[in-house]
Amino acid sequence: MENNSEVSIRYTVTIETTGNIPLKFDQYVIEGDLAPGESSGVKTVNISWNESDKSYLYSDAFDVVTVTIVCQQID
Repeated sequence: MENNSEVSIRYTVTIETTGNIPLKFDQYVIEGDLAPGESSGVKTVNISWNESDKSYLYSDAFDVVTVTIVCQQID
């Protein structure tokens, strides 16, 4: 994420699913502040599937993953 504005910003990234598939994320919320012209670099979220949840019942299932980014001016 990069702040190309002339003001500092606070950002929040949230990840949500409908829960139809047993996906596990190592982070569901990422937050931070960026000064003007500052960059936060790359953010990585790892997604896994619990080995004990393997089942043919999920073969036709689908899930929706929603990533929401909210930025607010803080100065």
